[in-house]
Amino acid sequence: MASIAKANGIKPLVAQLDSSDEKTTAYAARVLADMARKQEEYAKQVAQAGGIALCVKLLAKGSLEAQELAAHALTGIAAGGCKEKIRELGGIELLVRVLKSNRSESSQLERVKAHAANALAELARDDAPIQREVVQCGGIDALVAVVTTSKLDSSKARAADPLMTSDDV
Repeated sequence: MASIAKANGIKPLVAQLDSSDEKTTAYAARVLADMARKQEEYAKQVAQAGGIALCVKLLAKGSLEAQELAAHALTGIAAGGCKEKIRELGGIELLVRVLKSNRSESSQLERVKAHAANALAELARDDAPIQREVVQCGGIDALVAVVTTSKLDSSKARAADPLMTSDDV
């Protein structure tokens, strides 16, 4: 991963988030998520290259796979210290909207919701203003619904995590 950053590869990877080829988008999102989690500096570089805006766009208009990968990438970016930019660009509201989605009953939708819950958990961790925004967007009800209806234990655990992070809300 360091070799990607040293070769100035973050910006071209971010550009691939806007690719019409879903496999290319998927690869770029996975790599960027892993890089952002690994080092805060990488998360900042992803943000500076427009990666947060593109991930938010994928949450709003992407396929289920694109939404899953965008949520995964936002989790890594949030862990890397770029929570406020995600909030500013409407990421919290869109993650909650993904949790509320019922556009199909499928294992892929379950995975999308699990990643959205994981992203919300990372965003809400030790951040009272974001916790309040999750509540204001209807996130608590959406997270509880995932906990009570998901067939995947991992989804239930991920959805329960943000419910446990807030003392102030």
